Amino acid sequence: LVTYGQSQLMDVAVLDTPTLGESLSQARHQARITQGDLAKRIGSTKQYVSKVERNIVVPKADTLQRMATALGKRIALV
Repeated sequence: LVTYGQSQLMDVAVLDTPTLGESLSQARHQARITQGDLAKRIGSTKQYVSKVERNIVVPKADTLQRMATALGKRIALV
């Protein structure tokens, strides 16, 4: 986030929160599940899981729920 005051750079703050894809990838690695295994568990493809992890696509809510369940996680909105 960059803010300006009278065309002068005032403040730069970087949010240090993981993206959805990063969070999914971390959870998958912690569960020791491959992208292919996760894809099979949710009825999708390895390519789709890869795209979600790289933040190329955003899964629908029901797909995200299936991913969380397959990884033994719960979804929380914060």
